[in-house]
This record gives sequence, structure tokens and C-alpha cells, in this order.
Amino acid sequence: MHEKLRLSNSQIKYLGAFFMFLDHFALILLPGSSLSYLILRGLGRLAAPIFFWSVSQGALYTRRPLRYLGILAGFGLVFQLVFLLAEGGSLSPMDLLTSYKNIFLTLSIGVGAILLWKKGREKNALLFPILIGFPLLGEWLNVDYGWYGVLMIMVFYVFREKKSSLILMIGLLNLLQLLEGSLRGEMFWGLLQCLSMAALPLILLHSGERGRGSKWFFYLFYPLHLLGLQLLQHLL
Repeated sequence: MHEKLRLSNSQIKYLGAFFMFLDHFALILLPGSSLSYLILRGLGRLAAPIFFWSVSQGALYTRRPLRYLGILAGFGLVFQLVFLLAEGGSLSPMDLLTSYKNIFLTLSIGVGAILLWKKGREKNALLFPILIGFPLLGEWLNVDYGWYGVLMIMVFYVFREKKSSLILMIGLLNLLQLLEGSLRGEMFWGLLQCLSMAALPLILLHSGERGRGSKWFFYLFYPLHLLGLQLLQHLL
């Protein structure tokens, strides 16, 4: 009898990188009115939940949590400066504050929330301010995926041992973002984002093993593939 299919952490993240590439390929190179654009953007919705889950795992198992947080934040800040300059922006405090922030800063805020959550649990402190404050911080700083992304990272951590509750909470998060999208007149994109739920079966196949692969690949893949696609767009 064949064993059930199981995936290591690295294998799941490689799938996430693949979905991210498809998403950005469509965003940068395909016309927004085409069917292929919508299909690839839909598949791309699976990328963010995979990496949100991955950093929640990193925050759980890392032996040096502050170093882990510092690496994420450091990469996020460097990428933000590079992207601003590449787009012709300035490095003024106002531009840095108001610009749309890259996904690494979303991950940083989520991991920071988890680390404080862990400390709060140890000291029986009130956790509600963390649950509310960090998603609002993500929204205020205009990070990629905003409150939705930060809260999803926290949900992956808090409900990591309760699969049914995890699925329910991720579903609720998507309903909330759909409601927000409809209030903003962006219901279609809210519906498209609900396809992120399709990442859960892949995540739930996790074997508990780290797997083979360089962690630096996932840090560098994000900016390099974006710069490569933008260069290709310029050449075309």
C-alpha cells in the first residue's frame, strides 16, 4: 500500500515560489483583460498563504527569534529601498512611509506579533492588543496584504495544532477581506483572493520535516524574479 503523499517545508515553499512567479508574470507581462491573466493571477493567490504559513513555522522553531525577525525586516527594508529607486521614487521619509511596502515587511510584522504572543502566553498577559494592534499596524504602514496578511500569519501560528479551527479561521479571514473588497467596490478581486484557500490542502500535507533546499533562495527569489520580469517587460 502506498504511503500518503507528504511534503517537506522546502517543497511547499518551492511550490509557493512557483505560484508567485506565475502571479507576477501575469501582473507584469500580460494584458489585464486576457483570460490567461486571470488564470495566472488566480493561481498566484496560493503563494502568499504558503509563505505566511512558512514564517509562522519559522517563528515557532527558530532558536534565535530576534535574529530571524531581523533578517526578515532587513531584507524587507533593503528591497523597499531598491524598489523605490527602481520606480523613480526618492528615499525621503515621506516616500518611505507612504509607499506600498513589500511582502517581507508583512512577514516581519507577522513574526513580530507571534514573538510577542509567545511572550504574552508565558506571562499570562492580555493578548487582545496584539491580535488587533499588529494587523492595524500592517494596514497603517501599507504593507502588502495589509491587515489580512498579518492576521493570517498569526492565525497559522495560533491554530497550528487545530486543523479544523485553522481552516475555519482562514475561511473567515477570506470572508472578511471579501466584505472589505465589496465595500471598496473591488468585489471581483476579493472573490479572486478567496482562491487562497486552495493553498490549505498543500500546507496540510506538511510532513513535519524541513526538507532540502537553501533558505537564502527564498529570500533572493522574490526581488530577483521581479527585477528579471521588469527587465523583460522593458525589452519587449
